[in-house]
Amino acid sequence: AVVSNGGHTTTVTAADGSTATTAVGEDGSVTITGDSGITTTVPATANDDGSTVATNADGSSVAVSSDGATVTTTDADGTVTATTTADDGSTTTAVTDADGSTTSELTVGDLTNLSSHKIWILP
Repeated sequence: AVVSNGGHTTTVTAADGSTATTAVGEDGSVTITGDSGITTTVPATANDDGSTVATNADGSSVAVSSDGATVTTTDADGTVTATTTADDGSTTTAVTDADGSTTSELTVGDLTNLSSHKIWILP
């Protein structure tokens, strides 16, 4: 997955080469664009703590923390990807597979000027 825009836009390439781009709006809504160019927007529901969650028809969801720093995507198969953006623009992405195994990617640096470094942490 390619994460940009402070963790609020992700592009995922599937094993078959198809891609889907998910963009989280300032209101927490989620817009998904597939290879075919078809775009679907899912409105968000606000929680009492100020966070938002948008749930797709397939059961997957995208949640945004109240401060906007963490975007958590839960796939329909149970895989959870959480991306947190620090004040300096660096991001930390943690992926927990449906079976509970975890792979974490730590990206350090300001993504706006592409001066990032990646460290993979494997269990």
